[in-house]
Amino acid sequence: MKKSAVNSESRFIRPDGSKIPVILYAGPVFKDDVYTGLRGIAADISERKKVEDKLEKASSARSEFLANMSHEIRTPINGVLGLTGLLMNTDLTENQKLYLEKIEYSAQSLLRIINDVLDFSKIEAGKLEIENRVFSIEDLCIASFNVTKLNAVEKGLEIEYKIDPDLPDSVSGDPLRLEQILINLLSNAVKFTEKGKVLLSVEKGNPAEEGKIELVFSVKDTGIGISEDERKRLFNPFTQVDSSTTRKFGGTGLGLVISHQLLDLMGGEMTLESTPGEGSCFSFRVVLDESDISVKKSFSKGPSDNWESSSSERNSADSGESSPSGKGTDRSSENISSVKGYSILLVEDNEINQLVLKELLEKADLEIRTVSNGLEGIKIIEKNNFDLILMDIQMPVLDGYETARMIRRMGLEIPVIAVTAYAHSSEREKCIDAGMNDYISKPVDPAQLYDKLFYWLGSEKNGKLPQNLITLNESVDFPAEIKGIDISSGLKQTGGNIRLYIKLLKRFYDRISD
Repeated sequence: MKKSAVNSESRFIRPDGSKIPVILYAGPVFKDDVYTGLRGIAADISERKKVEDKLEKASSARSEFLANMSHEIRTPINGVLGLTGLLMNTDLTENQKLYLEKIEYSAQSLLRIINDVLDFSKIEAGKLEIENRVFSIEDLCIASFNVTKLNAVEKGLEIEYKIDPDLPDSVSGDPLRLEQILINLLSNAVKFTEKGKVLLSVEKGNPAEEGKIELVFSVKDTGIGISEDERKRLFNPFTQVDSSTTRKFGGTGLGLVISHQLLDLMGGEMTLESTPGEGSCFSFRVVLDESDISVKKSFSKGPSDNWESSSSERNSADSGESSPSGKGTDRSSENISSVKGYSILLVEDNEINQLVLKELLEKADLEIRTVSNGLEGIKIIEKNNFDLILMDIQMPVLDGYETARMIRRMGLEIPVIAVTAYAHSSEREKCIDAGMNDYISKPVDPAQLYDKLFYWLGSEKNGKLPQNLITLNESVDFPAEIKGIDISSGLKQTGGNIRLYIKLLKRFYDRISD
């Protein structure tokens, strides 16, 4: 019987007991068509393994470096956005309002660049995960649309969105990443269009398997267009179609690359139709899960760390927009009134961030005590009672993680919410492991801050669900904890409807049990 060749990695043991990695190359030996054995070589690959190990460590170090740099950059941006928002709520001239809006827009643009660089690094390292949660299609479009609307109006462009009326109100997928893709496409469309129109449309795609739906998102413009040759460089990182484009329009050249990679992770695909001088149409298809949950329509502005808009109204009194700058929203006003009078401990070492958060909290008529590090926080907690703690992570003397652990070792069950600019993908898990209950990223979105306070301080009938204790008002046999499942967050998404939640869990299990 003939034998096949061998090509595999192994380990050899030296006479002194030490091991070396080798790669074996061997082929069968025959004599008169009779197999007699193998002949080959074993190559020492110790140096190659050392290089691979160095590359792996370098990748990890780069990821950590970018996360740390993100923290350092986000902290001052948080101050800029926070103080801008507070200032915009004062009496201003029209010119002053215009200047502040420009400052806010510029800071948000810088924040998106930082996020793009971090996402690119995470994707390369294989550490970016796609989430699956219920969201409103219209919310998604409005949130993406509002980020670019002001810029389009300033250029004199028509900008609008259209949604196929036959589409369901809500689906299940990763709204944050879809919003990120749409913002990239809309921003490019506005950037490269001098006159005419930008249109965002959503329609149903090809038939999908039961329980799923294919959506087709398209962003069409009447801009400069892209030639056939230029398309070959379109998805190269840090590259725009030509140097004159970069000089005139700016940008990192990462937006389309990241969008393309995100779609790969979601199993989607992007296509382009373009005529130079006439315009372009970027389209992408993605298959999402159908949802039985009816999501209340809401409005938000821009990407955020958590997709909160799907479960809360964020309608601005004038234009249907909500802003990170603190211009009030209907839902936020409701949430502010519901937490009035509670006592909050703010543990934050940056003076500007202290000022911003203190102003936002005082706006809600909350009682605020502020300290600059975790050790000061522990000392004041030992002598005073608080209803909730807002905790920075990176602080001198005692950081947020260890402070949270000490609070739990003291036997206190007070809600602790991390407020941090540290943007590493594992940050949320590290916060929860340290004993914290929730997480808000900097720059702080006031609407999100009030939502979190409402969630943890509002009455039970308003949706507060303790993380590790679920009290059922009806006789349903359901555990308070399921390993690997965030029950509290899931119940919040169903409005506390335990029977619907069980139904969704069963459906989820049926789909992925194999």
